[in-house]
Amino acid sequence: MAYSKLIQIMAQDGFEFDLISQTPKVPKPAAVIILQEIFGLTDHIHSLVSQFADAGYHTFAPALFDRVKKGTILPYDQIETGREIMLKSSREHMLLDIAATCHMAREYGKVAVIGYCWGGLVAYQAAGHMTMDCMVSFYGGRISQQLHPTPRCPSQFHFGDADSMIPLPEVEKIKTTNPGQEFYIYPAGHAFNCNDRPSYNAAAANLSHDRTLSFLQQHLAN
Repeated sequence: MAYSKLIQIMAQDGFEFDLISQTPKVPKPAAVIILQEIFGLTDHIHSLVSQFADAGYHTFAPALFDRVKKGTILPYDQIETGREIMLKSSREHMLLDIAATCHMAREYGKVAVIGYCWGGLVAYQAAGHMTMDCMVSFYGGRISQQLHPTPRCPSQFHFGDADSMIPLPEVEKIKTTNPGQEFYIYPAGHAFNCNDRPSYNAAAANLSHDRTLSFLQQHLAN
């Protein structure tokens, strides 16, 4: 059985932050980095870490809000608080923390970054600034406003056609700017993968996860 733990690691500038780390029972020679929503390292993020560890990947989830408010875990009805912390978060600092996580993950082989909601935007940015083997973005908000630099690696995108936060014209803009990458649209709303939220859509969540695992197998296998 896979096991997880909360550890602390240090970024290049000396800042220490929390990190969920989970080791699979039968590991593949590869690792996955999960990037959070604006609610912090919630139970949903823990469950995603376990999900990918159960698929055989060394899996990590950095606490990207630690530089603003350490230990942030918010209920889903505190979206404004999450946005306030997000707006205070520096892209430079987040990239430093992701780079430190990636350095740790590289010990196990190839590395993928997978982000959800705000984390979907941050994953896009990370893949545009540093070396990843592949990137997956789930309903990444505001990507259409921050299209460059584009990811340097194979990338996969998942969106809902009823997502009021990311209208389909914005998705089309992202797609046009990233030719040759994989895009999937589901009959679902925002955050369809989170089973702790009313917008959860089991069919879309299961299909998108299966597609993600196939994508990882394609790009992380040695």
